[in-house]
Amino acid sequence: MSIALTNLDDRRWVDLVEDGRAMIPFYSPKWTDHNIHDPGITLIELFAWLAEMDIYRLNRIPERHLRKFLSLIGIHPYTPKAAIAILTLAAREDLTQPLLRIPSSTEFDGVDAFGETTRYRTTQTIYVVPSELKAVQIKNKNGFRDLTDSWRRGEEIEPFGPDAETGAEFYLGFSAPFLIDTPVSLVLISQDLSAGQSMRRSLLTELRAEKKRCATEIFVKCDPRRKSFTKKKTVKLSSRLSHHSVRLAWEFLSDEGRWRELTQGRDGEVIDETRALTLNGRLVFRLPAAIAQEQIGKNRQSLYYLRARLARGAYDAPPQLLSCALNSVFLKQTTAVGTWQWPISSSAGIKGTPPKRGHSAWITMRFNKNGHITQLTFRKSPEAVKLSVLEYQSGVLRVEAIRLGAGDGKPNLSFSLPEAPALLANFGVFTIENGRVRKWSRRISFDASTRADAHFGLEPTKGLLIFGDGERGRVVPRNVPIFVRYNSTRADAGNLTANTITHLADTPHNRAILGSSDPNSRLTLITNTLPATGGTAAETMNHAIGRAIELVDKTERAVTLADYEGLASNVPGTRLARVSARANLHPGFPCLNAQGMITVIAIPYLPLDRPTPSVGLRSAIGKYLFSRRIIGSRVEVIGPAYKEVVVHAQVKALPRANKADVSMRVIAMLNRFFHPLTGGPEATGWPLGRDVFRSEVLQVIDDTSGVDHVISLQFVNGCGQPECGNICLAANELVAAGEHQLEIL
Repeated sequence: MSIALTNLDDRRWVDLVEDGRAMIPFYSPKWTDHNIHDPGITLIELFAWLAEMDIYRLNRIPERHLRKFLSLIGIHPYTPKAAIAILTLAAREDLTQPLLRIPSSTEFDGVDAFGETTRYRTTQTIYVVPSELKAVQIKNKNGFRDLTDSWRRGEEIEPFGPDAETGAEFYLGFSAPFLIDTPVSLVLISQDLSAGQSMRRSLLTELRAEKKRCATEIFVKCDPRRKSFTKKKTVKLSSRLSHHSVRLAWEFLSDEGRWRELTQGRDGEVIDETRALTLNGRLVFRLPAAIAQEQIGKNRQSLYYLRARLARGAYDAPPQLLSCALNSVFLKQTTAVGTWQWPISSSAGIKGTPPKRGHSAWITMRFNKNGHITQLTFRKSPEAVKLSVLEYQSGVLRVEAIRLGAGDGKPNLSFSLPEAPALLANFGVFTIENGRVRKWSRRISFDASTRADAHFGLEPTKGLLIFGDGERGRVVPRNVPIFVRYNSTRADAGNLTANTITHLADTPHNRAILGSSDPNSRLTLITNTLPATGGTAAETMNHAIGRAIELVDKTERAVTLADYEGLASNVPGTRLARVSARANLHPGFPCLNAQGMITVIAIPYLPLDRPTPSVGLRSAIGKYLFSRRIIGSRVEVIGPAYKEVVVHAQVKALPRANKADVSMRVIAMLNRFFHPLTGGPEATGWPLGRDVFRSEVLQVIDDTSGVDHVISLQFVNGCGQPECGNICLAANELVAAGEHQLEIL
């Protein structure tokens, strides 16, 4: 989308020449020869050409001005993003080393369609266990159901069934037992990888905003004769993403013959990163006891089972799983650019705990004139820089960083990075001045920078690093070495297809973190069963302008009822089928005019027949709307009230029609018509507060296949009283179909 700019002057060369000719009689009446051979006409044409060039420039806005205009409203073009993928591993069993450990940031290679190598890094540490996922089953009120075949075909499965009621269970059967107290990694995918990443970012953003709102200062005034004081109260919230309502209990069948629940949490026996199977993430569990082998449910194999039980709460919609894989880990298409090493003086003072090879650490360094390290501290401090250490021994420190060049003392110094695009995450620039490390900070522009500010600019797609001019941003002094640490990515070119990431990379980084171990000798499978996705190139200026236009129409504050409905529908981590906002309506006193009260009626997808929001869902929507409401208004989030309607009717069937089939079809049509999500006259859900009209029900029955006509019709309301006319509903009520009674003649 591009912004439509006003044409400030639409005149062209011909128009300007004609305007000049038209003014000749007024300014020079004696000039009578207006033909093109006249020298004066030639001058008019020349000046018209110059004026046309000025008009052309008048309608042109340079890109740097557009960027500045966008930044004033908080819009900055997106930088390149790295692709993400899921890698599944398998290893042959080794009795001497039963587990294979793949550390975080281990690099794997994939080859694209053009034969170019693309490098990925693991984002977590994984232990490859000698077992396979063999069976996937569910158990609900209808009993067991084996979903193994659907799972193997890559189809969507519902781990708790379409209704996801409390007590439903999701079973995972494995071919071999797990060692006690050994981390086992499962990756559960419930949505597209890039969409899941966006949802996780939205949830984390809202969680940080909630923390900021809760960390408030409370001012307490004492007796007037005493000095007042200020008390700061901080409300701590968990940084872990948890579902607003559902709690899953993860259990395994122990060798004692009973299901034993695993404790949850960062220090517990199971870490669930999937937010109760609503987000893409890992499930990492450690068994505290031996697991038993047993045949369970519809699957005839004797396996080792882990299960998830819906312990409490309710989903907004039935969760779905696209993929479930054992020994899997997330990858990010990124790699560090280059290495650098400094010699360590034999008399150097070393403090702190040195990091493991391949791990990042905060490092403070002092140098002598020869560039040797004379003091080395492994501890976080204002002067420390975070570097990934590849090698550390008595005589050398090798890290993932490169020397880009040296300063020349001149303004607007710029360098081209050796590999681009560059990722902004963990991008760092530092110089060594007078034996000390000076860190530089990135700025989008130097407008607010002073001559003393160590700021730099970065164009990540082109890989261009820029320093200030001495007035806006500090100049790098002459002969001062400049170091950078960053990761590069192939952006959208890193979106490789499935089964293309198949090799462990032979790189200095891998050699550092793996040491003497050789995973290649034990790995029997390296593959990405799903395509890599999420890699995007830098955003174009037209697309950024389009986002700015959309921002104008985006609702950030709840003013109108439509604003309340739009905001409630987009609460991160929730799924609503319908939502309606009513002004001046109090849930407890529906007949009163409650000024300043906004009641939001939320309708999820579950339960199937009478969807009602859980307490957690109402709380999540209420918190989201509370911070966006108008001061002085009150917001209440409720669920709909249901009025049960039972139809008693005598129906004449067509000749030769099966009366039992006609009865079933009529009941199905009535239930569909009264359904809160798919019913109503327009089949979009029964409108809130809309009455049930006798004439419409007659038409529904009459339109059913096999029905000739309706002989009699009577409604029975929720109180069991028959009604001959229409059924009236309150503003917050919906219809619920009861057990209809039909007589087919």
